[in-house]
Amino acid sequence: MLALPLQRRLWRRAQAMSPDESFPEGLQDSLYRHGVSAEQVEQSKAREQLALQPTAQAGTLLPAQVRAFAVQYMSFIMQNLGMNQPEWFQAVSLLDTYFLKVAEDISMLPITCICTIRLVNKFN
Repeated sequence: MLALPLQRRLWRRAQAMSPDESFPEGLQDSLYRHGVSAEQVEQSKAREQLALQPTAQAGTLLPAQVRAFAVQYMSFIMQNLGMNQPEWFQAVSLLDTYFLKVAEDISMLPITCICTIRLVNKFN
C-alpha cells in the first residue's frame, strides 16, 4: 500500500486539476492502482465545487467588532480546554466559512462558537 503522505499528495494533485483538464500521464494509473477511480475524483471535485458555491440565502462576514468578540470568546474557551493554536485557527476559519454560507441571527453567535469548537475538538 502507498504511504499515506504520498496518497495525500496524489489526491490533492488530482483534485487541483480543472474539470476539463485530463490526468497527467501516470497520475491516473497511480491513483487507480491504489483504489481511487477517475469517477471518485470527479465526484469529489463536484462535491467540493458545490460546497464552495454560495447558497441562495448566503450570509455575509460578521461585522468586525462582532467577529473580534467571537474570536476572543473562542480563544478563552479553547485555552481553558487546553486546545492549541492550530485548532484555534481551524475553529475561526470554520466560523468565518459558516457565516459566509449561512445567514444566521447574531443572537445565536455564542452557541455557534461553542458548536464550532466542539467540531474542531472532535476531529483533532
